Parts: sequence; structure tokens; C-alpha cells
Amino acid sequence: MKKDFHYSIIKILAVKAGFDPEEAQIIAHASQYVDDATTHKAVRVPNPPDFVLGHPRYDEKSRSFDPICTAHKLLGFITGIFEKAQKEVYVSFHFIPDKDFDQIDSVKQKHYVTRKNGEFVNKLMENAVGEVKAVPSGGNRIPSLIKLGMVSHSYADTWAHQGFSGCHSPFNDITNLEINEAGQWEGANYGYRPDIGHAEADDSPDVTHLEWRYDYDGTNNVVNAVTQRQNTDIFMDASKHIFEYLCKAAGKDDIQTLWNGFEGDLRYCLETPSDDADLKKWVCHKRFPDITLFYNENTWKNDALNRKNDHWFHFHMAAYDQRRQIAYM
Repeated sequence: MKKDFHYSIIKILAVKAGFDPEEAQIIAHASQYVDDATTHKAVRVPNPPDFVLGHPRYDEKSRSFDPICTAHKLLGFITGIFEKAQKEVYVSFHFIPDKDFDQIDSVKQKHYVTRKNGEFVNKLMENAVGEVKAVPSGGNRIPSLIKLGMVSHSYADTWAHQGFSGCHSPFNDITNLEINEAGQWEGANYGYRPDIGHAEADDSPDVTHLEWRYDYDGTNNVVNAVTQRQNTDIFMDASKHIFEYLCKAAGKDDIQTLWNGFEGDLRYCLETPSDDADLKKWVCHKRFPDITLFYNENTWKNDALNRKNDHWFHFHMAAYDQRRQIAYM
């Protein structure tokens, strides 16, 4: 999924679930920032907030904070070849395996294959929702909201990335990739790509309006993934499940009634073709004019280093916990 879903749709869902605009913005920003937190070197922070002191990612000798890299850009093709990067970035944040790593034999057998709405990622969501609800009235909910947004990204990706693995795996080896263009199936060939994630499908799994299909290049029938996909339907299903969790976190009970009130407008946003996530954002704005949509990937880091807020630190501390729970279990 891209920014049009991870930011715009998530913010719409958060507002409709009952979060105020400021809290919904935090949730949506954290969700999208999973794709934008690419810093992989320590950053000098001579005067960190007190809660950062003593954290494993902060080095008091060098007075630096080492953020968690949750995504790769530009050189991602090269970096992603290494198994360490696959486990720490792709598997930990974008291709959550179906089962908890306590069932390690099962996970190995399935090559860390992602399944939509899997058992493991539901545990992560339930925990994140529980942390939001556990904050006492008048307490600081920002850290828990950031964690909820971050985990929502991983949860949503299980729909888009179902059937693929974040590791180098034969389950990622596909053939006969075709895209439905105006009712005509057209073959797509992106040249050689490594069998990591959905590289061989390019961005087909992440485009909200796309209908596409493929075959597995081999006998990978145990995956049982949908190999002809209408992304709008898949993303609507993901949206409904995320909305249910957000409603629980916000203390709302009339989930189906709330969903019925905006489901049609949400589908319109998802099914409207656009190759530009920012253009799709404005499509959403037309259907949800009361919801302000604005995202800048540099805001949190700049604000944290200038001591305007601590969101960036909270994001990376939550990412540290999630990566440790998944990559090193």
C-alpha cells in the first residue's frame, strides 16, 4: 500500500472512529512514516528528553540516538538482498508472518509467508489498542497512538502483501503477471527481480484501484493466496477491519452503523484511478472535505531535534519493540 492508504485512508478511518483531528493525525502520520523512516545511522542528540536516556538506542557517550530503519528507498534493492535487512525491515514491518514466532517450526515451513488478517498481526493490533485504552483520563496518549498507527500499517500490509514473504523465498517467484487495463488483460514484465517480497509484481499489490493476476512459478500451492486480485475489494476489507480496531481504541460500540455512513465514499476514493498518491489524497478530500489531509515525512524528525515534540522518539522506540518481538524471536 502507498501513502494514499497508509496516510489518507487511515486518517479518515481514525476520524470516523471518533478520534479528534489531532489524534487522528498522529495515528495516520505514524502509519505512513513506517514507509519513510529510512535513516540507518545514529543521529546526534545532545539534549534528549528524559525518557530516551537509558534506552538501548541511545548512546550517552556519543550523545546520539540510533533510529530504527523501517523501510528502504533508493538503495533498497541492494540493501534488501541481505538476510538481516529482510528480517529487520521487510518481515518486521511489511510482511508480518501468519503465526507467532513461538511456533517457529510452522513459520520456517511457510517461509514467513504473509497472510491477510493473520494471527500474529492481530496480537500486535490487540496489544496496541489495549495500550491506548489503558491510558488514564487526562494522561499522555501520544506514545500509544503512535504505536497504534505504526501497527496499523503492518496490519494493512497483510492484505496487500498476502501470499508473499519478506524473505528471499520461492513463494515470491511469480509468472504470467497481467494487469487489467480498461477491461483488457495486458502482460507486464518488469525484468529480473530478486524473489524478495513482491519485487516480481512491482507495485501491483499496493495500487488501490488495480485489478491484476499472476501464477506461482512452481508448486507453491500451500500458500493458498488469491492470485487474481481486485485491490479495491481487498483494501475495503482491510479498511473495515482496521476501522473496527480503531473504534475499539476510541471506545465506540456502534461500529457497523458508523461504517455504513461512509463506506460508499471510502470505496470511491479507493477505486478512482490515480498513479500519484497526492492526487489520490485530493480525491479523498472531495468526499471527506471536513478532514484535513497533510503529511510531511520530515516533520517529526525536525520537530524532535528542535525539541518541539517527541513524536519521532516515540515512533522509533515503538519500532524497536516491534522489530525485537519479530526479528529476534
